[in-house]
Amino acid sequence: MMGLGGGVRDMAAVLAVMSYMKNVDQEDPTVILVCRCVYGAYLLMVLGWYLYVKSVIEKKKDLTKIKVPIPANPFAPAPAEGEPAPPTEQEKSVMEYDYELLNQQRSGVLTGTLILSFLHFKMGSVTPLVLSPITGLLKLVDDPLTKLHILGQPAEGALQRPFKKPGNPLLGMLGMDPNASSEGATAAAATGPARAGEDLAGDEETEEEVIEEIVEEVEEEEEEDNGNVQAEKEDQLPATVPPTQKAEDGESKKDK
Repeated sequence: MMGLGGGVRDMAAVLAVMSYMKNVDQEDPTVILVCRCVYGAYLLMVLGWYLYVKSVIEKKKDLTKIKVPIPANPFAPAPAEGEPAPPTEQEKSVMEYDYELLNQQRSGVLTGTLILSFLHFKMGSVTPLVLSPITGLLKLVDDPLTKLHILGQPAEGALQRPFKKPGNPLLGMLGMDPNASSEGATAAAATGPARAGEDLAGDEETEEEVIEEIVEEVEEEEEEDNGNVQAEKEDQLPATVPPTQKAEDGESKKDK
């Protein structure tokens, strides 16, 4: 799997986990307990990663100024004639920029935990307890903050701030990813850092939406399988004779 791209590798891991969980009795209390422990261990690992990266950022205290693009607001009214256009970039220190990305990671984990808690305790889903830690750890391994502050890689190329937004692997396979096309590369070069330095949160949300859709499809298949099993059990039950029919059979025997 080391040779696969991040998105393709994540999808392969998702399919492998779902295929394995189909063969597991998800109603077994022992299985449920083990899955909960797996997710709890994942949360502890994320907490340890967060605290360590935060301490490294505070220790480095890099106050070098960089220009970070401001995300466009689609609901903002267009400027009137004669008014200057709103700024597209803002200056931040490296420390502030890394803190912002770190807090985004923390918020993403908390939001995912709330959604997963609803799916597990209200809907009885068990697969996300194993699926989320696998995909979450893979994302942490590929995270620029991990490569910079834990692995000690230099801030060059793809790790140069502000970080570039990677292409979407699903759209790339379909030939619909604008970031992978030559026109998209030309436009990015023409617009400079404002286009190239988009935040990674948009791509992470897209991958999470794809994973959630896959999980929902698996849950629907599980419900259909449970319905089929229940129908088979009902078909195997012996047919009961209505009381009225029993009484009629008794009267016919007496007449004979």
